[in-house]
Amino acid sequence: MLTAEELKQEGNKAFANKEYKKAAKIYRDAIQLDMYNPVLYSNRAQCFINLQDYQRAYRDTTTGINLGAPVPLLVKLYFRNGIASKGLDRLQKAKESFEMVLKLEPTNSAAKLELQKLDKVTPNPPQDEDSLINIPIEDVKELPQKFAKLLVPKPEPEELIEQPKKIETPNIDKDIDELFGKKPKPKPRSKVTTVKPQEISPMHYLTTLKFLPEDQKAKGYKFVLGLDSDSYENIFGSSGIETEFLQFFLDAAVYFSTHENEFPDLNSTVLQHLQRFAKFKKYDLAMLMCDDNTKTKLIELIKHKHPNNLQEYLTYIK
Repeated sequence: MLTAEELKQEGNKAFANKEYKKAAKIYRDAIQLDMYNPVLYSNRAQCFINLQDYQRAYRDTTTGINLGAPVPLLVKLYFRNGIASKGLDRLQKAKESFEMVLKLEPTNSAAKLELQKLDKVTPNPPQDEDSLINIPIEDVKELPQKFAKLLVPKPEPEELIEQPKKIETPNIDKDIDELFGKKPKPKPRSKVTTVKPQEISPMHYLTTLKFLPEDQKAKGYKFVLGLDSDSYENIFGSSGIETEFLQFFLDAAVYFSTHENEFPDLNSTVLQHLQRFAKFKKYDLAMLMCDDNTKTKLIELIKHKHPNNLQEYLTYIK
């Protein structure tokens, strides 16, 4: 078995060959052996940046910074954090990261260039001339009626924050209540503000199923396998699928492959879901980051129990 340092070298080779997904996967394996090594997070973050997965890059650079590192490595981490923030359109955060780079290394030309680019970004685009109201310049005692009404203050909105549309998933909500217990009711707020607390989405629960206690895992496995394709489309269709959920789904497939009497039509159900998941954004990367042992075990079970479907499984499990 390779050590974390040996895996890092293998990851560096893959990165040099521009095999960024492969490199990210190798760095992941190294992190599992040496989770407090900021170099590994920095290297994997650069892979994610090259793959334009800025959310994961931001997460890794933040972890690396929090772990503490020598100045040269901190320069890389803050710079990559700035690039990730910029990719996420968090321009103020990006500016702060690039400024931190210059504090640590005042001659860093790349950070200076990025700050110059950010300075040219106009937060609010100028109004089109056609949209401006032209008020004639003349000596009058009061504004014409059609302009005076523009000065009447608008009533304050009842809510300070516009609430996002809630995904209609009544069946999912019911099953989530059974798995996690009833969602806590929001605490009443004072009359000073009328902002309503945001509902926790079904996606939040699906991506945290791995934290279910062991005696609840089987119920959670049955839950994710039993959801219909339309529900998954509503949840992951626009945002893309997450590694945490996909890993739990693979665990569920492995579990019921050894308990098939508890889940009829398991083979067709798993294949149908994988076909749907593969169409979601971030699927390839999410699958790549799933545990290799789980994927290998599932493939071996399919090879033994459903050999006719093996090639189709290999299309989706990479």
